This record gives sequence, structure tokens and C-alpha cells, in this order.
Amino acid sequence: MNVLIVEDSRTDSALLKYAIESIKGVDIYIVHVCTMKEALAVRKNVDAVLLDLSLPDSTPDQSISMIPLFNCPLFVISGNCDPAQASRAIILGAAGIVLKTSRFSEYMMWASYLIIKAYFAQQQKKYSKCIWTLIVVLIGILLCCAVAI
Repeated sequence: MNVLIVEDSRTDSALLKYAIESIKGVDIYIVHVCTMKEALAVRKNVDAVLLDLSLPDSTPDQSISMIPLFNCPLFVISGNCDPAQASRAIILGAAGIVLKTSRFSEYMMWASYLIIKAYFAQQQKKYSKCIWTLIVVLIGILLCCAVAI
């Protein structure tokens, strides 16, 4: 699973990496970028995104407006997300919001939980495709057998 962290704070990105890398049983590759421009350049190769709203090249409102451009579960991370911004982020497709808190364990728990949630959603989608493919193949076999009889 490829996870994109869009965060300009070295401390926060290090904490997020630590939390995500501590998830057991899931192969995770982390891509870290500091700007929206960099995030948009690599967005097609990721399975989940943790997006800070305040970036050097993007205001919180601009960052929120970019959410629909990411075609995977995206989770907003913010130190001061007001309710209007949070609502707008969810309406535009954010799968969740993690508030940066002074409590390290709470912040890391939520970040890890959301990535695990994205991973299982990805696996469910993969298995759903396999099941539908199997159903189509079985129907084809049944139709061939019916024609042969």
C-alpha cells in the first residue's frame, strides 16, 4: 500500500511516518512531500493520502478545493480546522479528519486507524472484483454447458 503524506512540518511528518510504519501485517510504502504541487505530481501512484491543510503553496481553502483531484481515500490533518472547513472537506470527498493534538498517542492512533481503514477498503475492493470475475466466469461455463446439452 502506498501512502502519501502531504505535510510541511518535519516533526509532524516524522510522527506520522512512525505511526504508519508501526502498523503490523500491512506492507506500506510512504511517500512524503511538503507542497500541494508535489502532491498533485505523485497522486496517481498512491492508495491513501494524509493531507495537511496549511502548506507553503496552498491555503487551507485551496487545499480543500484540491481534494476531488485525489482518487483514493484522503484524510485531512490539521491543527486548527474550523467546523466550516471540516464540513467542506467532507463534502468534497475527504474520508476523515485528524486533528493535530498535543497528545502524541491520540494523534498517532487516529492516523494509524485511518490508514488501516483505507487498507481494508482497498482489499475489499480488490476481493469484490475477484468475486465478480469469478461469477462471470462461472456463468460463462454454465452457459457453455447448457448449449452443449
